[in-house]
Amino acid sequence: MSKNNGDEFQYFEITNGEDVLALLGSDGIRSYGVDGNGEEIENGHFHNLLEIGICRWGYGTLTFGKNKIPYKNGTIVIIPKNHSHSVKNREGEKSFWEYLYINPAVFLETRSGMDKYEIRNYLEQIEKRVFVKQREELPILASEVDLIMDQIRMQEYGYRNCVRGLVYALLMEIVKINHEEFEQYQGKDMTNETDILKIYRALDFIDENFAREIRAADIARAAYVSETNLRQMFGNYCGMPPMQYVNLVRIKAACKLILKYDSNINETAYKVGFSNISTFINNFKLYVGETPKQWKKKMNSAEKKLSDYDIFAQITKR
Repeated sequence: MSKNNGDEFQYFEITNGEDVLALLGSDGIRSYGVDGNGEEIENGHFHNLLEIGICRWGYGTLTFGKNKIPYKNGTIVIIPKNHSHSVKNREGEKSFWEYLYINPAVFLETRSGMDKYEIRNYLEQIEKRVFVKQREELPILASEVDLIMDQIRMQEYGYRNCVRGLVYALLMEIVKINHEEFEQYQGKDMTNETDILKIYRALDFIDENFAREIRAADIARAAYVSETNLRQMFGNYCGMPPMQYVNLVRIKAACKLILKYDSNINETAYKVGFSNISTFINNFKLYVGETPKQWKKKMNSAEKKLSDYDIFAQITKR
């Protein structure tokens, strides 16, 4: 669940030279879910970093929106940044939790050697969802968490390099766990969801992300389908390939910017996701029938022409 009004924002900062912030030891032994006066805390909280917690002992409840999940000794929780949650131990008792906080974007950009496309894809997997498991369900991940915590506890010679390698392994393990869920969806071949629901999911993703650089693989992942199925669905329901639809959405957004803000053509192209001006102009001519400069001068009925091309309306008529 994303952050809500009324929830407390808890900001954590990772020290320069370190790759992770660890909250370890006796400070994690306390009554969760109550304030210093023993009053129950009603609202949740959220962080600016990825949170990985492990319950060393105790019983209680983890709350994510309306979902309440019991925890006990050995429970592991992975919570992406900005996801509201709360922890409450069993009344009259205390629990012992230890935590790691990581900035996956900064870590992958500075430590992994990956290109921006790989980083973006991995971040989508890492920050995909909250999950709560017992350590026996995730033995590799649990071992990596324990090893990172032990390295930070002891801080022996070279521990930072050890932690760096372990953090990378931990993040890739989270990617693997979340990707396996995606693969399960791929193999279902329309059994649990209709094509309509999947295409809506794809269109929502495009609507939210068209201004950045996206690929068909990104859209397929968001819709829980293979790229082959994605192309088939777009052909059936939209009458065009997925990336052609992305460009259509970008051109519609560009028209709005030009009309509303009298935007510079070059600036507009970059704002709606085109990294190449000639590509922007070619697509503009394809959908509008003239160049952006020509259309800007005439302010003719091209906007209506674009608004008529309503994919959502086409789908609902089927």
